[in-house]
Amino acid sequence: MRQLIITILSFVVMLLCLCACGSAGAPVDNAVAAVEVGDNAAAQRICDDLLADSVAFNDLDAVALCRVARVLMTVADNDANIAAAVKCLNRARSLDDAAVDAFIDSIPADIATILHTLDRVGTYLNIPRENLVVEDAPNDSINSDSII
Repeated sequence: MRQLIITILSFVVMLLCLCACGSAGAPVDNAVAAVEVGDNAAAQRICDDLLADSVAFNDLDAVALCRVARVLMTVADNDANIAAAVKCLNRARSLDDAAVDAFIDSIPADIATILHTLDRVGTYLNIPRENLVVEDAPNDSINSDSII
C-alpha cells in the first residue's frame, strides 16, 4: 500500500512539473505542428489566442516569439499577421538580440528574408520620430522670384 501511495504521489508531482514547465511553449509547438500538417486555420487560431493572452505572450522566450512570427507569416500574409509578427520580433529583440539573429539565420532563405525585413521595420518603429525625420533648412541662395 505504501509503495502505491509513493508511486501515485511521484506521478502527480511529475505531471505538475510537466504542466508548469511546458505551459508557455506548448501553444507554439502546437502552432508549428499545425502548419507542418497543413492545418493553417488551426495554427492561425493558436497564434491569435497566444497574442490575445498577454500573460502567455510575455512568458515566451525570444526563440518561441520568433517561431510564432514564422508561423504567422507562413499561414497568411495579411496586415494583421504582419503586425503580429512585427510585435513578436520586437519583443524577441528586446529579450535577446543574438537569439533573433541566430533564428533568422537558421531558417530557409524565403521566410528568413521576410522575417528579416519585418525585424528591420520593427526596429525603425522603435526609433523616435525626431531621430528619423530631418527637416531641410531654408536655402537662402534660391531666389523664388527668378525663373530659369
